Amino acid sequence: MESSGKKVDLAKTKQNSSDPRNRDEAESLLLDVTKRKPDYYRALYNLGLIYLDKNEPDKAVDVLRKAKKIRDQQNLPDNDGAIWNSLGWAYLNAGDLKHAEETLLDAYKRTDQNAPLTNERVLII
Repeated sequence: MESSGKKVDLAKTKQNSSDPRNRDEAESLLLDVTKRKPDYYRALYNLGLIYLDKNEPDKAVDVLRKAKKIRDQQNLPDNDGAIWNSLGWAYLNAGDLKHAEETLLDAYKRTDQNAPLTNERVLII
């Protein structure tokens, strides 16, 4: 049986593929991991990204909020506000402009100010 970490890594590889069937396989792998480990941050975060990619913003918001809560509780490192940025985009796509703005501003505050590409993504709205 594959470890949860290996399944998340495999899902991430499939997620980055241009073939939509791979994205569905990645979703299935991540759902399996989160059933067994509901507090696995990386699995939840990547599942949220898949839902964003599939244009399922309500699911993305739900899963990314769970991931952010776990990240906060476990004080996990974050890659330049990635969870805030992703959650902000999920709120935006779900039509929740108030939460989108708040969350994206939080993402901007947390980014390395010398990372223009990241900041451009946050500030694009």
